[in-house]
Amino acid sequence: MTHPVDAVRARALRGLRQLAGADAPVASVLPLLRDRSARVVRAAADLLRPVAAELPDGLARSLLADENRTAVRRAGYRLLHEPDPVARLLVHLRVAADPDPRLAVRAAADAVTLLRRAATTARLRPDPATRAELLALAHEVTDRIGPDRLDLLHRATVGGE
Repeated sequence: MTHPVDAVRARALRGLRQLAGADAPVASVLPLLRDRSARVVRAAADLLRPVAAELPDGLARSLLADENRTAVRRAGYRLLHEPDPVARLLVHLRVAADPDPRLAVRAAADAVTLLRRAATTARLRPDPATRAELLALAHEVTDRIGPDRLDLLHRATVGGE
């Protein structure tokens, strides 16, 4: 995994995923999530995705915070494991403002899906400060989630006040 050619590193990760699957040596793969090659970062995220719930706390968010590397932010989003729907919605809405259009569109779609589910089934119960943050973020990305989604957010968070 330290070969100087990125295509070889990426191929090694894909091979490891096929051979070891969930038993892959996570500790040796983690540094490759910040590799200089986008294809290596993608292959590392593919390998780690089945064990995302077992990765170190904060890893996905630290990858999402990388301002310079789209591939690293995409890997962070793919590895995001957030069981709390309110926290997950916050992440979706933040990422919906990402400068990478593909990542932003995906996050916006995930936010809308979560909102629809919450509006029709179990309501989200954010505290007032978090609800205000959710609304502010939704206003920032209205062009990506659609103006009608703001009403959906209000309905989904009823009872959070």
